[in-house]
Amino acid sequence: RPTTPRCAILAMRPKNGVNPLPPPPHRSPPPLPPSPPPPPPAFPPFAPSLPFGVPVAGAVPPFLFLAPLSPSFSSSFPSSSPFFAASQTSQSLTSTKTLVSQPRSFSSTATLPMIKVVPVPQLNDNFSYLVVDESTSTGVVIDVAEPAAVIAAVEAENIKLPYLLTTHHHADHCAGNGAIVKKFEGINVVGGDKRIPELMKFVGNGDSVQFGDLIVKVFFVPCHTRGHVIYYIENPVDEKPGVVFTGDTLFIGGCGYFFEGDGEQMHRAMEVIGSLPDDTLVYCGHEYTLSNFKFALSVDPKNPHLLKKNEWAKAVRESGGFTIPSSVGDEKAINPFMRVGDATIKAAVGSVSDSDVATMTKLRETKNSFKSS
Repeated sequence: RPTTPRCAILAMRPKNGVNPLPPPPHRSPPPLPPSPPPPPPAFPPFAPSLPFGVPVAGAVPPFLFLAPLSPSFSSSFPSSSPFFAASQTSQSLTSTKTLVSQPRSFSSTATLPMIKVVPVPQLNDNFSYLVVDESTSTGVVIDVAEPAAVIAAVEAENIKLPYLLTTHHHADHCAGNGAIVKKFEGINVVGGDKRIPELMKFVGNGDSVQFGDLIVKVFFVPCHTRGHVIYYIENPVDEKPGVVFTGDTLFIGGCGYFFEGDGEQMHRAMEVIGSLPDDTLVYCGHEYTLSNFKFALSVDPKNPHLLKKNEWAKAVRESGGFTIPSSVGDEKAINPFMRVGDATIKAAVGSVSDSDVATMTKLRETKNSFKSS
């Protein structure tokens, strides 16, 4: 195949520091396999999971396994449902995607073709991530607060590290930048906000960075902070699902505070993320899932997908596991901040006649004052 530069900025920076936000291109999910899925295997103590995130040891509901869903379970979702689509798509991922559940003090590792994601727990509930292109032994790290754990993960993989990607300037996502720059000679710190420590490459919406054979696409999503970006990583030569790192914009079942933005900006950010393929894996910046689900159920109490995933998340957390990754399809089905066009969500926080932006604003205000018991 043609030789591709290993580390290059593929697009020019925004002019005058302005980040235009054109509508993201629509990408259709991969076509469903023509043959019906085989029956699921016997449940192992640890198993891959799609689309419901990191699995838990022991007795787990059958829908948590990567094996295609049983006909009886799949039939409970319409064919257009992201859950149904993911269950069919999982056949093509079985031989290449693995998720291993381990005790809380260790990280769980997800592997897609050529893309390996190693979550590195930070502070009380933060995540840093190491992403590896296994075909070239090249990687990037994302959002470093505590550098020692990240350095250990990089050294364990024995890879080249050309970039540190930072989603936003808050200290729990970038306090370790200086130590990483000092440790790894030649590394470039990438971000969309000049307040980020050690920033070397300023990027904006539509910019791309390449490491190994993988492309990192930058989406500008101001609201949580005015310079927040998210990173979508894919292999451009195949049609496998990519992975998106959403920082503090999108969480599993929730979204970040509007510290430097408003409801219109967060609504736009949810549209940007929602435009990615449904089987895109979502890695967020914090383990907030259970608290987010408590609020989500208060405004969407009869959502069957949310009810099922809430029970699964409880089991995962009780076992010491993490609920990452989610998927774009999951979030569109369970996350109220991605469902502000739904009449149930509108009525819960205002009126069904409210605009989606008004509902987003009211939903965040309601969440800000929500007291979980």
